[in-house]
Amino acid sequence: MNLPASMDQLIAKGAATEMIVVAPNGRNAFLGGFYSNSPVTGNWEDYIYRDVVKFIDERYRTIAKHASRGIVGHSMGGYGAFMIAMKHPDVFGAVYALSPCCLGLEGDLSGDNQAWAQAAKMTSRDLFSRSPGSFEEFMSGAMIAISAAFTPNKTRSPLYADLPFIDKNGSLVKNEPVYFQFRAKMPLYLIEQHRDNLMKLRGIFIDVGQFDEFTHIKRTTPMLSAELSKFGIPHSFEIFAGGDHQNKVKERFTTKVVPFFTTFLEK
Repeated sequence: MNLPASMDQLIAKGAATEMIVVAPNGRNAFLGGFYSNSPVTGNWEDYIYRDVVKFIDERYRTIAKHASRGIVGHSMGGYGAFMIAMKHPDVFGAVYALSPCCLGLEGDLSGDNQAWAQAAKMTSRDLFSRSPGSFEEFMSGAMIAISAAFTPNKTRSPLYADLPFIDKNGSLVKNEPVYFQFRAKMPLYLIEQHRDNLMKLRGIFIDVGQFDEFTHIKRTTPMLSAELSKFGIPHSFEIFAGGDHQNKVKERFTTKVVPFFTTFLEK
């Protein structure tokens, strides 16, 4: 995205206030830790809201308070940004989630997707060291990665994850109580519990592309918006025309994300 050049141009045009942009690398052996704390994939939530924030505040000319600090992410990062802001409004004052994944067990994350059965058959981490051969193979790998973050199991070698769905006589069924532990990590089902925290945020923005390839993202982003509205939590939600999961990320960052934080963060 060439963030330095994009930010310089926006600031020069007066489209953005001066700000420090921090972009942590969120990859691990599973290609992503979903910004959750897990004994298998690492304590990514703690790393972002505590370690990274402390490191930047100690070394740069920050305004070291939640009202002047925002968090943004795309896809896995959109999930992480929303979850972390929802749980730590004392650290982050505003959140922008671009096409956030994993909001709820809908669409291609539901028990109707046979990729869960394929994920259950995986016996090595080889998939994470090469490019997947198909969308279905990608989804199976992603399901293992999400499960290692949401429902880790240190005794289940070599993938160290329990899946929320298992194959029983040729049909996928809920793997209780893992299913409910997995579900408890998904924002769509946590809004009422975290309503007071969400009300403390100065701004919330959620978007999704009109043609996002991931059906769970297309379904759950408007569902999350509806849930926020149900509990009277101010926010913005937008389905942007012509967008798929990735094709307009840079455009959204420059035309939506930076102006959003310019408006909602305290200078």
